[in-house]
Amino acid sequence: MGGGAAAGGTAMGGGAAAGGTAMGGGAAAGGTASDGGVYDFCAEVAQRECDFYIRCSATGTVFGGAVTGRLNNIAPMSQRSLCEATRREECVIEQAGEARGRRATNLTALRACLDAQFPSASCQRDRNLTLTACETTAFTTPLAAPGSLCTSSDECAGGSCNLGGGGNACGQCVRFSNLDGGVGACTTSASCAPGTFCRLGPGPDFCAPLGGADAGCNSTAECAAGYVCPNTAGTRVCTFGKLEGETCVKGRSECFRSSPTSFELVCATQPGVTDGGADRCVRRFNTTAGGFCNTSETGNNIPTGPTCLDTEYCNNGLCEPRRAVSQPCGTNNEVCQAGSRCVQGICTAYGDVGATCTGSDQCKALLYCAGTTMGGMGTCQPFLAVAGGTCSTNGFPNCTNGSYCPGQGTQTCVAQKANGQVCMQSAECLNGSCNGSCTNACWR
Repeated sequence: MGGGAAAGGTAMGGGAAAGGTAMGGGAAAGGTASDGGVYDFCAEVAQRECDFYIRCSATGTVFGGAVTGRLNNIAPMSQRSLCEATRREECVIEQAGEARGRRATNLTALRACLDAQFPSASCQRDRNLTLTACETTAFTTPLAAPGSLCTSSDECAGGSCNLGGGGNACGQCVRFSNLDGGVGACTTSASCAPGTFCRLGPGPDFCAPLGGADAGCNSTAECAAGYVCPNTAGTRVCTFGKLEGETCVKGRSECFRSSPTSFELVCATQPGVTDGGADRCVRRFNTTAGGFCNTSETGNNIPTGPTCLDTEYCNNGLCEPRRAVSQPCGTNNEVCQAGSRCVQGICTAYGDVGATCTGSDQCKALLYCAGTTMGGMGTCQPFLAVAGGTCSTNGFPNCTNGSYCPGQGTQTCVAQKANGQVCMQSAECLNGSCNGSCTNACWR
């Protein structure tokens, strides 16, 4: 949470890299109010994200459970409300941080990211724009003082969030060890002020300024914004990153980055380009059809690129249109259009509600294959339910939208309990915490 997420992941309160999800906050700005009167930005994000993935996911949707990462899968229109309810619940900690005054979010910046990440009238995104509108944008302003409760470092003003390890949801804001940007003892760069990093031994570890031109370095994380630490023999120094179109050597990590993890450019070979065979820094994502693809350097955590448009796949270094249902695909799922996958050499649609199946991998996102026994046929059914719907503690369906599954085995989803009601587990409680009776979770 906070600060940004790698491609395909989720960033709540910070930003998201291309292919991920950005969930920021928002000050009261109209719309639905919830959780202490703060604008319900989580509902807006959920609506935009679910609309896009119901229409046109070609890069794999991530809805949790057994459907995570199914390439080209989309959610059925019939499950829109459950899709939005699930996404809304995943954002509840960020909403609470906004409501409790631990941070404030620029709603205009968030919406710019949503426009790039989940366009409302197209399935063909410019994911270079997503990088600049989401990953490198600071959505939030930290407001929590040192010593205050926090759930992530983007809530802490003048410091970072110490969660104490072990996956704790709540921690305490700890003042930067070098609040004035000077030298201070450290264990990780998170404990150092912006513009500095934790220089590790020999000798005591201390916060040091990020390096400018010709400063010695071990990695790009030690260099100032725009500078890289090329992977060359001998002494390595911070060097301004090479810009788009400049020649480069694969494996050296020479291309410009606005941050150590942003990777706007990659060093790649350009098939068919007559320029002496030189490799050049190119944008990580294609913006036009039929571009070259997957010819970049690898290693050093550099993502493979350039990547094709969502509506295309990479075939021997060149992007080609994805194929429709019933078209041949060999053994490659990426060949098939959104909503389908490659089955025995043919692009085949994922099953909607009621379609026959032998496994959940044959069903659309938010569905599972119900009723199969000993390899027999079942049908695709929703794996989420709301209060009054059937649920199971031994598998699907799961309860959502303020409900939980009581007892064992097949049950009926019931509404979660308010503070003060007797409980056995946190899943029973609307506010997320059970200590004999329901109470607020630590982050509320």
